[in-house]
Amino acid sequence: MTATATPGAVPFRVPLLGGKYLLGDCIGSGGMGRVYRAHQPNLDRLVAIKILHRALADDPHVARHFRTEAIAAARFSHPNSVAVIDYGETDEGVPFLVMEYLEGRTLSQIVRDEAPLEVARAVRITLQILDALSDAHALGIVHADVKSDNVLVHETRDRGEQAKLVDFGLARIAAEPGVELGVDDAFISGTPEYMAPEVIEGGPPTPRSDCYSVAAMLYELLTGATPFGGADFAEILRRHVEDLVVPPSLRCPELAIPRHVEEAILRALAKDPADRFPTTAAFATASGVCRRPV
Repeated sequence: MTATATPGAVPFRVPLLGGKYLLGDCIGSGGMGRVYRAHQPNLDRLVAIKILHRALADDPHVARHFRTEAIAAARFSHPNSVAVIDYGETDEGVPFLVMEYLEGRTLSQIVRDEAPLEVARAVRITLQILDALSDAHALGIVHADVKSDNVLVHETRDRGEQAKLVDFGLARIAAEPGVELGVDDAFISGTPEYMAPEVIEGGPPTPRSDCYSVAAMLYELLTGATPFGGADFAEILRRHVEDLVVPPSLRCPELAIPRHVEEAILRALAKDPADRFPTTAAFATASGVCRRPV
C-alpha cells in the first residue's frame, strides 16, 4: 500500500525504496533513467535518486553501464562532481543510484536563459569542470558525455557559482592490469553536438575527447550554440569530422572574446587528438586560460 510521508512540506512516497529512501517527485529524465528527489530518513537529508528505465533494466548490457556509472562516480571525490552515496535495486530488481541533492540549474538551462555568458563567468565555470575531469582522468576514468546538460550550477553561500559534473552513464573505466575489455565493454555513445571526431569514427573516448567536449561546451557558453549544432544527427556528426570550426569571436563579435581564450578553444577542438591539449589540466594551464585576465 502506498502512503505519503512529509519531511517539512515535501510529500514522499512509502514504502522505502531499497529499504532506505522515501521517493519524491521526478526532477529530471535522460536516456537511461529518471532522477527523483528523495528523503533518507535515517540521516534526515534530501538525496537525488536515478532509477534505470524499467524497459532497460532487463538488458544486461545497459545494466552493466548503469553500474559502471556508479563505480566511476564513486571512485573519486571532487568538489566539482556530484557525489554518489549509494547503489541498489528496487524490489522489482531495477537498479538505482543515490547522489547528493543540490538546488540549482543545469548549464543548458543557463545557456537558454542567459547566453552569451560574459567571458570571465564562462571561463570560471569551465575551469571547475576541467579540474574535476583532471582528477577523474588521473584515476583512469573518462566521462565520455560532457555537455552543458550534464553540469549542474548552484549558488554558494558567498553568492558565487559552483559547477558540478553529473551523469557518468557513459563513463569508461580503464581496465585493471591483465583484464581485457570485451566488445560490450567497449560500447561508446555520446551526445552529437559534443562528440569528438575520433569517437564518431569508432575510436574509444580518451582524456583528449573529453577535452574536445569541454571546448564545445565553452564555445556554447560564449556564443549560445555548439560549434556544429543546428542540424540533424547525421549532419552534425559529419560536420565534426569534416568542417572547420567558425571561431567563436566571429559567431559572437559583440562579446570581445580575448585571443588567448579563443586560441584555447580552437586548439581543444582540433580534428586530430594529437593537435589538442594532451589533458584537461593542460587545457586550463598550458594554454594560459587560468593565468591571464579575461
